[in-house]
Amino acid sequence: MELVTIDSKHILLNSRMEELSFSKTNYDSVVTQSGLLAVSKTPSKKSDGKYDFKFSPWSFNDVLALETKENKNRVVFYSGKNPFSSKAKTFLSIAESNDYFDAGFAICSMLTQAALQNVQVPLVGAGGIIVDITKDETRLLFVPEDLYKFSAGGLADTEFTRIQAQWLNLTIYDLPAVCFMRAVIAYKMITGNMPYTATDPLERNADLLDHKFTPINYIINGINKKLAYEINKALKLNADVVKEPGKKKKGKDVEDLTPTPDFPLDLLLNSKNIAESEKLSDEEFSLSVQKFKKRQASHIKFRRFVRRNKAGIIVGIIGVIAVIIIGLNTYSTEMDRYTVKGQTAKEVIEAYCMSINSKDSTLMDDVSYGKQISKQNEGVSSIFVIGKMRQQYGFDSGYEDPAEWFLSIDSEESFLRHSVYGISNLYINDEPCDLTLELKKKKDKP
Repeated sequence: MELVTIDSKHILLNSRMEELSFSKTNYDSVVTQSGLLAVSKTPSKKSDGKYDFKFSPWSFNDVLALETKENKNRVVFYSGKNPFSSKAKTFLSIAESNDYFDAGFAICSMLTQAALQNVQVPLVGAGGIIVDITKDETRLLFVPEDLYKFSAGGLADTEFTRIQAQWLNLTIYDLPAVCFMRAVIAYKMITGNMPYTATDPLERNADLLDHKFTPINYIINGINKKLAYEINKALKLNADVVKEPGKKKKGKDVEDLTPTPDFPLDLLLNSKNIAESEKLSDEEFSLSVQKFKKRQASHIKFRRFVRRNKAGIIVGIIGVIAVIIIGLNTYSTEMDRYTVKGQTAKEVIEAYCMSINSKDSTLMDDVSYGKQISKQNEGVSSIFVIGKMRQQYGFDSGYEDPAEWFLSIDSEESFLRHSVYGISNLYINDEPCDLTLELKKKKDKP
């Protein structure tokens, strides 16, 4: 379906709305919507092919209700004066024929000049661009962007892709969008194919994010490297890339995808001339293409897996970090505990008696091991708990070790308030022991 049609006097844009529906919208104020008309002398084939466009705004100036074959009721068309010759066609109709190189080159030249001169270009697909190339003059018209988008909205995915979506990246604007459209047209001129062809909007958006297209140097054997680089680079522009313009990205494989206004038009004009010295043998070229496609498929599969499972991956990473933190804390706590490693048997007994005397269950566990000894440890722990409860709920001082207890008793009243539990006057193998043994911790690595 052609939204834009041309007759001898008018340029018509099908709004795809019947009169009654159209009357309820505010799209009758068409004079406020401007397109862009670019006019230049047509360069001769003997020249360097350079265009020099003059830009001016162009608008629809009327609204017409016309009968169509597809609708029972009359449909509203935007109408504007036709500034073209009888050769004028939409770029869509030209691109779907076999002779579109000249038209494509004229549009790429115009987009480059507009980008360099900061001229705002309406972002319309090939169906919204009119091309008129005569011997003396070349005229290009980009119809008003908002009106064209409004008219194209609601088309079937296949038709919408054909006239607009496959020519643009609808998620970007301004210079990046112009660079992307220019690269699409150049890609089509050289290869005869479109880089992104998915008709489903979700699939197409995923393809744009993942750069799922075949780089032009893997289609044309021996194409100029600079030209291939500029086309491939612009075709990788997407919302993620241009979200933070100018930000440097790290990594040896990260490309600089900064959009650039300029473009190697001279190389594009001579792209059909492939130097034999730049070409690989058919076998080498075929092998390089196979390797690239295998690598690309693997890369895209990984990226899409990450996107689909992003939430789960984030939760998993948080879980791993939590486990690492807990593990480090546990390790740190464990290394801060006492050990009897490296001590004699007598010193081990002294350490254990120290823990009983101080009612320190943690130290007791550090210096002892086994089921039988653990029962003793539980008994000492119970004494510690009972002592703390007596301190909290009464006027009792709880359990003190013998040395503390003897120092605390100076009257009958203090005798009643103080209790004793611990070890005093310890002998091991008939040798007196001092319960002030200096212990080492695991982190000391004795």
